[in-house]
Amino acid sequence: MTELTWPSFFFGVWSAFEPDHVIHYPWEKGPLSPMFRGEHALRRYPTGEERCIACKLCEATCPAFAIKIESEPRPDGSRRTTKYDIDMTKCIFCGFCQVPHSPCNHVLALSCTVLLRRSPWLCVDLLYLPDFHSIDPLR
Repeated sequence: MTELTWPSFFFGVWSAFEPDHVIHYPWEKGPLSPMFRGEHALRRYPTGEERCIACKLCEATCPAFAIKIESEPRPDGSRRTTKYDIDMTKCIFCGFCQVPHSPCNHVLALSCTVLLRRSPWLCVDLLYLPDFHSIDPLR
C-alpha cells in the first residue's frame, strides 16, 4: 500500500468507533425551541363543547387567510361556531391566530401544539376540519 492509503485507512477505522450523531426521527426527537409553533388545535371543554365563541379575531388577524369561521346564534343568546376550518397549505405558522386580545383568550380556544407530523400525499388532507381539532395541545 502507498503512503496515501494509510491515513484514510486509519481514519476509517477510527471513525467506525465514533458515536452516532444522527437523530433517527420517528423514534427519537431533537430539542424544540420554546418559540416552536406546530399543529393547530381547537381546544374543547371537558363536556366536549368547543371553547371558541366565534369572535372571528383569529380569522381577521391571519395574514395568510388560512382560517375560515362561520357562526350562528344559539337559543340561549350565545354565539358558537358552525364551521371552523384551517387550511394548512396557506398557514405560515406566524402564531397571530393565538390572539392575546381575544375575548376567548382566557380559555385558550386556539393554540399551537408541539406536534409537526403532517406530511400527507394530498393537499386535501391539510384542510383541518373540526373533527381534527381533538388533539390535546398541552402535550
